[in-house]
Amino acid sequence: MVRFLMIALILAALAVVGEQYMSAGWWQAPPGVRLEDLMRAPGLYDGKSVTVRGTVVNRMSVMGAGGYRISGATGETITILGFGSAPPPGETVTVQGVFHVAATVGVFQIPVILVR
Repeated sequence: MVRFLMIALILAALAVVGEQYMSAGWWQAPPGVRLEDLMRAPGLYDGKSVTVRGTVVNRMSVMGAGGYRISGATGETITILGFGSAPPPGETVTVQGVFHVAATVGVFQIPVILVR
């Protein structure tokens, strides 16, 4: 009986502590990748899912598909391509998609993030 009560108390304590950790979000993935990190080492992220945050600089759309460019805190920009409407310029957005170095022209690389 004592052993049962001891196990019950330990499980109750773990449940309370676990609830605090889960609500704090310690198990979640990092909030995102900085645009300057993507531009500094694009090969590390090529083909990988990333989450970035930035301000919409401009947008384009053709028959439901299109894209927009976002700017990071230190001025880097990246093109976001996908379906659906693009947010208006000036809006701060968080985007999750797959990062690709779409093309390399000489020393210049054209990075994009593809979203669904």
